[in-house]
Amino acid sequence: MKRNPILLALALLAIPGFSLLAQEAKEEKKPEKDPFAANPEGDPDENVMRSVGILLEFIQTDHLTANELLRKYAPMAADAQELRDELEVMIKAGGADLVETSWIHARSGQRAKTESIEEVISPKEWDPQDLPATASISATIQSDNLTSVDTLLSGDALKGAQNPAAFDTRNVGTTVEVDPVLGADNRTIDLNLNPEIVNYLGERRFFLEGAEDTANGLEHVSVPKFYTMRATTSVSAIDGKYVLVSFLKPHDKPGDRVFLLLRADIILVK
Repeated sequence: MKRNPILLALALLAIPGFSLLAQEAKEEKKPEKDPFAANPEGDPDENVMRSVGILLEFIQTDHLTANELLRKYAPMAADAQELRDELEVMIKAGGADLVETSWIHARSGQRAKTESIEEVISPKEWDPQDLPATASISATIQSDNLTSVDTLLSGDALKGAQNPAAFDTRNVGTTVEVDPVLGADNRTIDLNLNPEIVNYLGERRFFLEGAEDTANGLEHVSVPKFYTMRATTSVSAIDGKYVLVSFLKPHDKPGDRVFLLLRADIILVK
């Protein structure tokens, strides 16, 4: 008696679990991967831990040249390597200055901050002195040519400066805050950043009549003056490539401009 092969195959498939066992037998068992190991070809495995190094550069040049470069390279702000190369040539030739560099190493999804600062503490609230509304001072001076001098001072001259009631602290120097987030492709980095350079410009005196920079009267309060270059933004960067972040005006040379450039590098943690 001959057996029909088609009927035999159908009978076997009807057995519970047979088709699943047959499918599993065809599949090769893959070895488990070490999530922190590199693959045999030497390239980093997709599960290797990664962190981010963020480089920020402030490069200053004259306004006319900076404007020409900005109009040329602004459409390529997301890939500003050519702009950085051109600025490098200008720096070496003396046509531009690298005025500040900051670098910080951060984990993806964690806020990082680096500071190079001096703390300037100054009053921000004042209380008046409690003195009589009127007062007088009388003095007598004896000499060969002058028998006596009487001097009368009003109460306003005795009030003096106001009393500080509360104080504020301002950081002078360079501060960088950044939140890097590594993309799923392990190549792009999204960054929320807030870099700033603060310069101290001296004191300003305020009188009852208003603000005067050079006067030295008695009835006044003195507050510090600061100049800040700051950029608050969110950008996306590709591993190892420069990004043009901002275009700023420095306080020391109003006729110059400052390019703020960023480069984010993915760092393998092995």
